[in-house]
Order: sequence, then structure tokens, then C-alpha cells
Amino acid sequence: MKYKLTREKKEIVTLSRDGTPKIVTLYRIQALKSFGSVKSGDFGGFVARGMHDERGREPNLDHKGLCWIADDAMVYGNARVRNDALVCNTATVRGHAHVTDEAEIGGEADISGHVLVAHSAKVGKQSVLDGVVNVFHDARVFCTKTPKQTQSHASDLVRIGENVTIEGNPRLRGRLHLGGNARISGSIRLSGNARIEGDATLLDAVCVGDDVYIGGHAIVKRNAKMLGHASATGFASIGRNVMVTDHAHVCGGDIEDEFLSGQVFRNS
Repeated sequence: MKYKLTREKKEIVTLSRDGTPKIVTLYRIQALKSFGSVKSGDFGGFVARGMHDERGREPNLDHKGLCWIADDAMVYGNARVRNDALVCNTATVRGHAHVTDEAEIGGEADISGHVLVAHSAKVGKQSVLDGVVNVFHDARVFCTKTPKQTQSHASDLVRIGENVTIEGNPRLRGRLHLGGNARISGSIRLSGNARIEGDATLLDAVCVGDDVYIGGHAIVKRNAKMLGHASATGFASIGRNVMVTDHAHVCGGDIEDEFLSGQVFRNS
């Protein structure tokens, strides 16, 4: 064993499967030996289980590897932190979420559902992820939210990988694939089966859905909308009040205040 549960505890209210509230008791952990940057005797964050329980559920924090829960972070439910992963600050990991490899969860992030954060990915600030979201490779998710916001930043079957950076207050829904060096910043709305990759950049209040593809060095910004099977590649710049839909393809040029539909092809 590399840690123990201390007598310091906190009680939180969560919902059971039938929707009724229940109280869960969490215990602060303390290292029993030195490993990584953790010294023997250091206090960590809070967990619900430090060992297998009578139902066979595994501990929230693995006793193997360099993984740790620091500060006032909380991990409970069937959530697990494994390998060399770190959960710190006031982050919460719950549900069936897994944080593994060298991934880090920090800030006020709230990770739940069946979310998987792996490899060297980092999730922080006020990011809220649920559903079956996967964040992996060197992806960075640092979202913010409004005081009364209840919706998550990403849910359903979203995949965020490679060197993707996500900031601002986005809504990511559906079977999205975000890869390459894509950057997403602002009040972006992504849904459907959209695929964003390459060095693509989405800024401001952009709406992208259906089976849209955005790649290359394309930039989509300033209230632009892309729907249907539309695509943007190359050095396309799709800006203010543009609607691109159906099978329209833009691979170059700076476009504003236009409606592109059908089999339109624009490269300048």
C-alpha cells in the first residue's frame, strides 16, 4: 500500500441510480511511502475507497505507479486514477471516469460519465466532461463556464486527441473527432459527426454540425456556420455570417457574408 485513509472526511450529496439523493463519505488520503514528487506522510485529496470493497469495486486511487490525488481534489463512485496520472487542485472525477497514463486533471474540472483521459492529456480550468468522451495523446482542454451553466463542455462520443487545444466555453456533442493540431476557442458549437483536424482553427461563436470536415490550415470564425457534408481545407478563411452547407467545399480565400450550398467549390 502506498497510502491510507485518514480520519479527515467530508460528506457530499450525489444522486443514486433511481435519482434519489444519497450521501457519500470521502476520506483524505496520506502517503505511506515516497514516490515521484510525493513524500511519505504527505496528505492528498479525497477518495471514497482506498481498497477493494465488499462489492468488489476497486480503489479510486491505484496503489501501483506514481498516480496521486493532491490538494482538495475528489475522486469517488467507480472512477479510477491509475498509472502515473495526477488529479489536483479542486478537480472532481466521478462516475465511471478513468484517468490514466501521465494524464492530469486540475483546476475546477468536473469529469464524470465514462470519460477517459489518457496518455499525456491535460484537462483543467472549469472544464466539464461527461458521456463517453475520450481525451488522449497531448490534447489540452481548458474550458471556462458561466456561473449558472449546467451543461457540460463535451459529452456523447467525442474524441479529442493528438495536439488539440480547446479553450473558451464550447459545446461539443455527438460523434465528433478532433485531432491534429486543431485549435478550438470561444463559444463554439460542434455536433453530429463533424471531423476537425490538421491545423484547423475555430474561433468565436462558430456552429459546425452534421458530417462537416475541416482540415488543412482552414479558419472558421465570427458566427460562421457549416452544415451538411460541407468541408473547408487548405488556407480557407470562413468568416462573418457565412453559411456553408450541402456538399460545398472551400479550400482557399477569405469569405464573408455569403451562403454557399450544393456542389460549390471555392478556392479563392
